[in-house]
Amino acid sequence: MTLVDPGGLTRALVMQLVLLSACATVHPPQPLLVATPQSHELFLLATRNPPGQTVVLERTRNPDQVHVWYWDVNARTQSPGPTLNDAELRALLQATDAATLLAACATLPLLATLERQGYALVDITNEAALKNDVAALTLRDNQLWIADGEVALSLTAFSRMPAKITTWFVSRDHALVAVAASYDSIPKAQDLRVIELSPARAQLAILHGLKHHHAGEFEAALQWWGRAAALDPRAAEVAYNQACTHARLGHPQTALAYLAQAITSGGGRFRALARADVDLDSLREHPAYLELVDGLRLPKHASGD
Repeated sequence: MTLVDPGGLTRALVMQLVLLSACATVHPPQPLLVATPQSHELFLLATRNPPGQTVVLERTRNPDQVHVWYWDVNARTQSPGPTLNDAELRALLQATDAATLLAACATLPLLATLERQGYALVDITNEAALKNDVAALTLRDNQLWIADGEVALSLTAFSRMPAKITTWFVSRDHALVAVAASYDSIPKAQDLRVIELSPARAQLAILHGLKHHHAGEFEAALQWWGRAAALDPRAAEVAYNQACTHARLGHPQTALAYLAQAITSGGGRFRALARADVDLDSLREHPAYLELVDGLRLPKHASGD
């Protein structure tokens, strides 16, 4: 009964709170300015579609500098953003926090430049608003958590030093969420994390599906696999789990098609799992299964079983 969970390990799920580390953590861009930790700040300014396309402002002191970067959250790449004129530099250096910095951006030529490129300034909200409008996001033990009923995931962790979680940022389409922390012991330093929400929600759906599959509730498991696939089509583990559940239901052609999809996306990891997975025992003698796990050719997706 080997299904693939978000961490890549098999776990017997029970009807209690499940706390797992998510794969959705995204770290801030590497500082490209020469700066001491005591004078380095990062601010999320704007986002655009597809999710993950962001603009980040980096600010340092002594010497005073402000740079704007294009930051691709998913690819973890960055490139120089628009050049700021002297008036923009002065306004952005004078901003005391994220709210005043975004307010300043709204009055500067920088905003027009970003809007022409399809970006929109982020909204600033708070934890209560996020819990009501986006997802059950909470902060505890210096970690950001997302929860859905009985399951929860840790999205990212901050330093254990005393910190204040000062600001939430949310893209206007709610595809991204960012949280910033400031540390009392390091004046004028800010830690920024940005997370794409769809993969995180997909991980929660996978956990729900695992729970139902292990309980023998295969039809319910299929519904959760479908939700996970819709939220994150890139997740190969969803296709593998669908193969396991369809095999249990006696749908060999559909199971083989999903297994082929998982192996195509995830490679040898899923081929190795398939060879020893009791969920797939009903497929062992199927010629297409033997060819598939040996990597000879992939079966065509059948319309039914």
